[in-house]
Parts: sequence; C-alpha cells; structure tokens
Amino acid sequence: MTEESRAFAVTHRGVLAIALPMTLAYLTTPLVGVVSLGVVGQLGDPALVGGVAIGALIFDVAFATFNFLRSGTTGLAAQALGAGKREEIVAIFWRALFLALAIGAILLALQAPFLGLALNLIGGSGAVQAATRTYWQIRVLAAPLALANYVILGWLIGLGRAGYGLLLQLVLNGVNIAVSVALVDQLHFGVAGVGWASVAAESVAALIGLVVVVRLCRNDPRPSFARIVDGQAFRRMIAVNRDIMIRSFALLFAFAFFTARSADAGDVVLAANEILINLTIVAAYFLDGLAAAAEQLQTWGDRVGAETVRSEKDGADPASVAFEAVSKGIESEVDVVLIDTAGRLHTKTGLMDELGKVKRVIEKKASVDEVLLVLDATTGQNGLRQARVFAEVVDVTGIVLTKLDGTAKGGIVIAVQQELGVPVKLVGLGEGPDDLAPFDPDTFVDAIIG
Repeated sequence: MTEESRAFAVTHRGVLAIALPMTLAYLTTPLVGVVSLGVVGQLGDPALVGGVAIGALIFDVAFATFNFLRSGTTGLAAQALGAGKREEIVAIFWRALFLALAIGAILLALQAPFLGLALNLIGGSGAVQAATRTYWQIRVLAAPLALANYVILGWLIGLGRAGYGLLLQLVLNGVNIAVSVALVDQLHFGVAGVGWASVAAESVAALIGLVVVVRLCRNDPRPSFARIVDGQAFRRMIAVNRDIMIRSFALLFAFAFFTARSADAGDVVLAANEILINLTIVAAYFLDGLAAAAEQLQTWGDRVGAETVRSEKDGADPASVAFEAVSKGIESEVDVVLIDTAGRLHTKTGLMDELGKVKRVIEKKASVDEVLLVLDATTGQNGLRQARVFAEVVDVTGIVLTKLDGTAKGGIVIAVQQELGVPVKLVGLGEGPDDLAPFDPDTFVDAIIG
C-alpha cells in the first residue's frame, strides 16, 4: 500500500451523462432575454427590439459581476458535501442568499445612475433608449430574486442535484414565455410586458426554489446566525469570483463594444446584430454547462480521495483516456484504477463496440480484475436486455444495484443474476460517497417480500 488515492478515467460519454441537465439549466439563463427579444420582435419595430436587447445586455454585464453567487456557491457546497459538513452546507446557502439579496437591494438603489452610465457608453436612438429605460426600470425590480435564483441553482448543482436545478429553470422560462405572450400579444403591454414577465418568472422560480431547498435541508442541523454571517466565509465566497469575473467582463466588453457600434449604424442594424449576439451568448452558456459537468466529476473524485484522470480536450477517444489512467495508476503505484464508462445505451452498436475497445486497450497495459454492470433498481425488463448485451461485449463479473433508497425494490436483479450467473456485489442507498454498500441478500429479500 503506497497511497490511498485511486485513479479513475472519465470519458466524454460519462461527462455528457452529467452535463446534459447542467447544460440545459445553464442555457435557460440567457433565454430570458432571448424570449423577450422574440416576443417584442413580433411588434415589428426594430427600435423596440434594439431597446430590449440593450437592456438585456446591461443586465448580463451587471450579473456577470456577481456570477460567484452561482459558481462560487457550487464549489463551496460541493466541498462541504465531500467533507461531510452538513451544517456548513446549510450555512453556505443562507450566506449566499443573504449576499444575493443585499447586492440586489444595492442594484435597486443605484439603478438610475447605472442605467444612465450604460446608455451613455452604448448610445442608440431616442426611441431605442426609451425602450431600454422602460424594460430596465421594470426588470430591475426582480434583481434580488434573479440573484437568489443564481444561489439556488449553484447550491443544487454543488450537491449533485442538477435535475432540481433544471426543473426550476424550466419553470422560470415557462412562466416567462407564457406571461410575455399574454401581456404583449394579448394585452398589448409592449416592452413593459416582457419586463413584467421577467419579474413574474424570477419570482415564481425563487419561491419554488426556496421550497425545494427547505425540504432538502429539513433533516440537517441548523447553523447559528453568527456562523452564517462569518466575515471570513463571505470573503472566501467573493474571492472565488475573481478569475471568472475577469473572463466574463472581457467577453461582455466585446459584446458591449459591438452593440455600441451597431447602435451608430441605425435601429435595424442594431436589432439584427443583437439577435446574433444573443445566439452567441446561448452558445457560451452551453459550454459553461459542459465545463461545470467536468468540474463536478473532478469534485466527486476529490471527495473520495481519488485522483481523476481526464482528457485536456473534449471528445477525446475513451480508450486513450482509459489507457492514460491505467498508465498513471501504474506510475503512481496505486492499488486500484476505476474506469467509468457511464452514458452507454445497449441499443447503440457503436457505443458498445467502443466499450469493447476500451477493455482491449486496458488489457495491453494491465489485467482487468472486475467488470461491474450498474443497474438502476427502477429498471424493469429492459435491465435484463441491457445485461445480455453488455455481457456479450465484456465479461461482466458482478452487478451494482443503485437507487435502492427509494420505493423501487430492484426485483429485476434476480433475473439478471440468473441470466449472467454473476453475484450482486454492491448496492446504492443514496447519492453520497458513503452510500455504496456491500450487498446483503437477507435484507434484500426481506425488502422485496415485505
């Protein structure tokens, strides 16, 4: 035994399995502005489109400054979860929420000079600036709630609950679309309608998000007020934002410069170019979701004391990443190397062939002692079909049955065990790093017949 860390490979398929909900959740952030542009565009006035676009850009610049409320909360919550500090997990949320509400209140107090400075820098015709003022003065009312939603999303992702985050963002954008269409198309509120739709959407999402957080924390210890408002903890949270803020400001400065030059060319050019800018911002948020997924995989490895081996580029060959991981393990003289090949469907022949290639490449460097098939306890007869296909490609030596902490009893594993003739070795009883336990046949049978 030379060291306790274990290396495991992370393939691009595994990253995408986690990245999908994160990416969709991140994409919904710029969609508030995109939806506003789309609805206002139906009015046929390029000055209104340009005004809403400039207003959305000003919000993006303002909120980029406080992106640590999302990204910083994600990192700190993940670290606390990995350390098993349940009380600190709760403290991190309330600390970030208090900070978000305070920053939102400051934005409300300084909204007039901030908007005036932005319009002086960007420019635009009188009609464009009038539309921007209308949109800004209404949407800024939701600034504290929008920043609170940053905190809620970041905290949920940090705990590995990206699904909840995605659900909240879908609610936010669903409300935004419905209210925008109702106020603008049906009630003819104009630019004010999309502003009020944003306020309604942020409010509903924040309310539901708080309910979700309270339910998730109901069994955790409550931190003291002094711990929540600890000055050092606040400074640590803000410091996380430094590098992220520099990158965001550089990107948004380029967008602002492009917007200012477009405004000089007239309302039609401004409206057209702002639509292109919003499409670019959507692409940027998509990439942020992929980056966050990779970081979460890294964090999960750190939680259990494992060294994570990942490619420096997206889309790398899984077999080459696995080979690198095994080479790294041999070099470091570790006891175990885990190769995670998550995200493969048994119906996709190409992916199954790729899985066989991964095993063959690994065997050129070291022996493969275990091949564990992970089955979801909620899976029905489809689980048996999965097992048959996987067993044909790689020699499965054991089964891991997950999600036994819910209502599912996992009876399908009996048929799979009989089909493959291999034992059930581990069961997943939750989402924490310590929730993977050895399989106990007696307990399993009692749960099924009980």
